[in-house]
Amino acid sequence: MSHNPLPITTSNIPVHNRAPDDFQPRAQLRKLFVEGNIKCGDNDKIEAFSKKYIVSPDLVKVYLERLTNIEVRKNMRQEEKRQAKRDEETKGYGGYNWEELYKSGNLKKLKVAELNKYIFRHNLSRRKMSKSEKLNLLSAHISKGLCERILTLSAAETAAMEDSDTQSEDDDASVSEDSESEDELLLEFGDASNSEKKIIQRTAKVKRKMSCLKGPG
Repeated sequence: MSHNPLPITTSNIPVHNRAPDDFQPRAQLRKLFVEGNIKCGDNDKIEAFSKKYIVSPDLVKVYLERLTNIEVRKNMRQEEKRQAKRDEETKGYGGYNWEELYKSGNLKKLKVAELNKYIFRHNLSRRKMSKSEKLNLLSAHISKGLCERILTLSAAETAAMEDSDTQSEDDDASVSEDSESEDELLLEFGDASNSEKKIIQRTAKVKRKMSCLKGPG
């Protein structure tokens, strides 16, 4: 007896809004894990899943451990971001090294709320500005402060050098006056021995010190 197979018809198969036939075990396991319907240690659910999708229970456990590790790292990153946001909100003007941020070019990495801390502290502006305008304002103000500091230090160094030159001239004049005093005493006493010359030199120095103590007039 011959067998005539029935014809395959597709008239009853939906074409639109049809759910995909997803038999991928890992995709199904990930979906259950995200929904919270399975996790590491659920031995009964792991066994049921392995039978349904024809996968070894050991492989199911390995993939669940991987998904768990991914979720832990994700939660850690989210917590770090939340903590960074909290720190940013509570961080004051003094918590930033503004000059170092300017020199390293990292001002642009700051958020607008952080830039406002510098602007409001120095009362630079109250009008509405874009971030690029605020960056330009901060850069100009910080640069101006650095230039003023360099000019002040340079002026102080110049003044110190001038004081040193003046002191050197005074010392030269003092030596000259001592020499003249000694010459005058030598002329007054005429020829003298070496010991007498030393006494005369010391006398001249004492006279000069006395004149300095008395002052002018």
